[in-house]
Amino acid sequence: MNSCSDKKANCELIATAISEDNEQALKNEINKLCASLKPSKSSGDEYGQEKNFTKLTERITENCDMTVSDICYACIESNPPISKFKLTFMIDTTTYVRTIEVGMTPYYRLQYHGIKE
Repeated sequence: MNSCSDKKANCELIATAISEDNEQALKNEINKLCASLKPSKSSGDEYGQEKNFTKLTERITENCDMTVSDICYACIESNPPISKFKLTFMIDTTTYVRTIEVGMTPYYRLQYHGIKE
């Protein structure tokens, strides 16, 4: 699962999944992008995923004509906490703005949690 394809976002798939409300396809793509991101705990990051959460957003913005903003790591209190970022992009003349939530497995691996308008 650590192939190069796991590290490059499928921009068309992400955009289509969001525009067509296909949450399963979006979940699969986000989870693919998270698969190689292993936790590395530190004194400032008890879950060990802050740098990886940033890498996840970079994987999307580096390859896609999409903007990531309002990044917030471990900001939704739950056990383990949930992180989120706002994703903005256009298809034709329609602008899509969605908040993507990323949770963690019991072993603190990043995983897709949900999407909100």
